[in-house]
Amino acid sequence: MMAVGDKDSLLLMAYDRWIGAIHEKRAASPLPSVDDPVRSAGDVVQPFLDLFSSDPALAREYGAILARGAHRTDVFGSLSTTLTGEFEHVARGAGLDALAPAAARALYYGYLGLLRSASVAGADPAIVRGGLEDIAATVLRTDRIQL
Repeated sequence: MMAVGDKDSLLLMAYDRWIGAIHEKRAASPLPSVDDPVRSAGDVVQPFLDLFSSDPALAREYGAILARGAHRTDVFGSLSTTLTGEFEHVARGAGLDALAPAAARALYYGYLGLLRSASVAGADPAIVRGGLEDIAATVLRTDRIQL
């Protein structure tokens, strides 16, 4: 008999596998061109937003478990590095060059904050993408901010 711990641990393990599968699939693909940096920033996280929107109640519970801090998940360490690298690619495509690493961190932390807010409020993941694209428009200094 296999023991996985409590139900929170089981949910984290399941999401780690799902997120890990997305992560592996993306790692096998080359980074896309950056024709529209704002849209590209949203494209970076869209596969994860699709996962979260497939079962919003379960995604909210996953977010709540992570927010409580009693459980750890391994996937966020490697995913943080990958997403930050992809955001840096977008920032370089927007012409930020030396500022690209800082812009990438701002986009990543903005994304995490938006996810956290959405999980608490029960918001549609599409709102997360829109918010991230607003942040991208500001950080990447484009004129596409929608107020």
